[in-house]
Amino acid sequence: MDALMTLRSDHQRIREMFDQMRRIEALDAKRELFERIKDELDFHCHLEETILYPALNGAEFRDLLEEFYDEHQEITDILEEIDESDDEEAAMFEDDMDELMDCVEFHISREESELFAEVLRVLDGPRLAQLAAALEDSREKLAVA
Repeated sequence: MDALMTLRSDHQRIREMFDQMRRIEALDAKRELFERIKDELDFHCHLEETILYPALNGAEFRDLLEEFYDEHQEITDILEEIDESDDEEAAMFEDDMDELMDCVEFHISREESELFAEVLRVLDGPRLAQLAAALEDSREKLAVA
């Protein structure tokens, strides 16, 4: 498996959690699932920012990567807002979750269509395999921590 396949798998797992969130009605179950989503997004963003994005280190990628870093920051800000919200504010939680899911789904769509195309253009198979190994190694280290 190469790095892009690994990241697409992460994206699919996130989409599945969002689908599950849309089906759940009880606020306490939504809060519990939110914690899993938050952990997954924090972890996934960290992997992208420390392994994938640095692999595209040329000046030609500066603007594109800046946009993706900004999108990650927006996702982090929404996650923090939800995390700090009062458990009694169901309507606020729903609105914030909708915003988070829209933001993440937009980001994933852009990443898979724009960024991954650039990765395939400039990185060969062996380099993608190296990145996949680095992603796996980092995933294992963070899972232990």
